[in-house]
Amino acid sequence: MDLSRRAGLSLLFLTHNLPLARSIADDVVVMQAGAICEEGSVNDVLRAPKDPYPVQLLADAPKLTVAVDG
Repeated sequence: MDLSRRAGLSLLFLTHNLPLARSIADDVVVMQAGAICEEGSVNDVLRAPKDPYPVQLLADAPKLTVAVDG
């Protein structure tokens, strides 16, 4: 990411993992069956998605939990 910012490069990253996209992207385009269903800044789209498909992708993302002994 640092190289991208310093060199002024754009990167295209394809994933179904929206939480991962949140960690590396500035903007996001969500597609379903080859059609754009939602696009915008990563914060706008992933904090309050308007289309049901990104809502479902976020709900299906694995959740990491930490086990605590005791």
